[in-house]
Amino acid sequence: MGAIGGDIAGDVGTGAAVGAGVGAIGGTVRRNRARRERDGWEAHQKQQQQAVQQDAEQRRAQQQQAYDRAWSACMSARNYQIQ
Repeated sequence: MGAIGGDIAGDVGTGAAVGAGVGAIGGTVRRNRARRERDGWEAHQKQQQQAVQQDAEQRRAQQQQAYDRAWSACMSARNYQIQ
């Protein structure tokens, strides 16, 4: 495109250089946008993974507490001393 514009203006070399520069800038802008989107997606995935892990840890702790209460009640019913 730059070479065509330069040909119309009478300087193909300058037009080609301008076209190459514009293309490079456009490519850099697209690459940076894609990187920001990917980084945002990765951060979102990490947050979701942490939330799932925290939920699993809470459920495990609740299950352990329920087991401990049941075990303690069973041992007390059999007249074992619980310390």
